[in-house]
Amino acid sequence: MHIKFLLLAASALSLVLKTADAATTFLPDWQNADLEFKRDEPLCSTAVDQNGKLIYHKADGCPMPKVFDEYCAHDDRYISECYCPAIYQYICVSPYRGDERVKDKGYASCDGKYIACCDGSCPSGTSKSNPGGCGGSTSNGCGDTCYYPYQPCCYPASDETGCSCGTYTCGDGCGGYRTCCDSCPEPDPEPSYPSSSSNSSNSSNSSNSSNSSNSSNSSNSSNSSNSSNSSNSSNSSNSSNSSNSSNSSNSSNSCVSGGSSSCTGQTSKCGSNQTQKSSCKDCSGTTHYTCVDKEDPCASVTCPTAVSCGSEGCKTTSSKTDCCASVCTACNPKTCKVRTCTHSSKPSGSNWVCNSCTGQRSDCSTYSGWNCYQSCTINMGCDKYGYSCRFTSNCDTNYRYTCTNTYGNCHTETKSVCCPRAM
Repeated sequence: MHIKFLLLAASALSLVLKTADAATTFLPDWQNADLEFKRDEPLCSTAVDQNGKLIYHKADGCPMPKVFDEYCAHDDRYISECYCPAIYQYICVSPYRGDERVKDKGYASCDGKYIACCDGSCPSGTSKSNPGGCGGSTSNGCGDTCYYPYQPCCYPASDETGCSCGTYTCGDGCGGYRTCCDSCPEPDPEPSYPSSSSNSSNSSNSSNSSNSSNSSNSSNSSNSSNSSNSSNSSNSSNSSNSSNSSNSSNSSNSCVSGGSSSCTGQTSKCGSNQTQKSSCKDCSGTTHYTCVDKEDPCASVTCPTAVSCGSEGCKTTSSKTDCCASVCTACNPKTCKVRTCTHSSKPSGSNWVCNSCTGQRSDCSTYSGWNCYQSCTINMGCDKYGYSCRFTSNCDTNYRYTCTNTYGNCHTETKSVCCPRAM
């Protein structure tokens, strides 16, 4: 009886040893062992984790950009679950959208999650519709072209050349400036002479004097966040039976499905003074929100500079937008009363009296000059003939004379005199 028991025990021990040897051919390191590998597809297709979820599925690989953690140890045609790398963690909410410019290995998104979000709205006062004209454009946070409102195209006038009397700055017709030719000074006015009269019956003669005055006047005016998370867990259990034995390994992620260990942000939803940029889920399943404070939509807008126009009136006005009022940006060319200086430079010679002068052209530009006149000592040499003689060249007597008057403005007047007697 004892001998029979010993034989049965020895047989059982031999069977256990053989079973152990068979089981080692299915360990994960079979590829490095000098043992013949035998696939056991049922072990891979039916392996489940502690939650009863299948661990492996039959596939050649994962669709990009997804990845997997391991092959099944019993059949390398089976791989673990495909999942998105942790770098894809943002769900973008309007007006934000996934930034297609930020990519990893050629991919910007995975299962609706993005590496970064960008603001797809256009700045205030612009739109994605091109109105034409020459209003210009800018870009939004996603790199889209945003167009300013329609503005008519304007072609400025070119600078004037060949100016012989100087230049000045004038309008180019499009709100800018150009170089214009200065007008040449007007010629000196003709001098005025005193009038003379004669009367054979008058006994006296008088002279006139002149006075000049000058006046002048002038008027001119992703986010890219990269994180990685991987979790593997394995569970193996061995059991022995007289007819069969097997080893199996189970793995499970430490994060909930769709969770990320690098997920950050506030757990409360964005407030009324905030805009939600994105959201993500951490490993425990809690949703986090990335919020940004609402900004003044007009803070980054530069409005056109207003100009103040006088009586000439406004020529060009800007368009009214949500951030900017309609203002005058350019004035009509000014039209002013012309004021002329008698001389552009002081005359040479004696007896000249000059005062500085500021001339004004019709476009309100000004120039410097002089108002000058001559001042001489008055010498009325013909006065002595005024009592009894006649101022004429037709004399019927032998008493013919010539006399000269010199006036205060240095003008001289020579006369012929006929007298009845010697003077």
